[in-house]
Amino acid sequence: MSQAVLHARHRTTAISETKFSIGKRVYRVYDVGGQVSDRVFWAPYFEADVSAILFTASLAAYDQMLVEDPATSRMLDALVLFESVANHPLLRNISIILFLNKTDLFAEKLKRSPVKRFFPDYNGDNSLKSASGYFKGKFGAQLHDQNAKRIYVHFTTGTDTKHMKVIIHAVNDTIMRANIAASGL
Repeated sequence: MSQAVLHARHRTTAISETKFSIGKRVYRVYDVGGQVSDRVFWAPYFEADVSAILFTASLAAYDQMLVEDPATSRMLDALVLFESVANHPLLRNISIILFLNKTDLFAEKLKRSPVKRFFPDYNGDNSLKSASGYFKGKFGAQLHDQNAKRIYVHFTTGTDTKHMKVIIHAVNDTIMRANIAASGL
């Protein structure tokens, strides 16, 4: 039954808050969704005490279009959105943890849908290593000042619970280090 829940999809249609604990530390996560129409409501959440931005983009979306605008690539939209978040003045000193998700679906799609067809500047082969590295570079290039903040990239498959435990531990460590650095210790 738990695997069925992992494979369920639920589109975020409003801003939601989730609180959870890892060890003795309590985390508050705001899911602000990715729908274009929801983005105007994000600003108040940026003004809170933000420790890190968790940004998730689907690698498998490289050959898909937005539901709201069938002429706009989902991956290009994610890159533009990432650029606006990564360079937002209120988030200037906030680290970003980038999840390039759905690597399992991405690997399957690469067998039949060449990246170069959708991203003409791509010069690699259609291997997972080459294509995922390309998109990691595309997201990293969106940061205007490469010295301003760190971007921590994780390639993920949200349904791989063992790997996600490792990722959550790494995220927890990243947030703790950022908080220690911000406090001047």
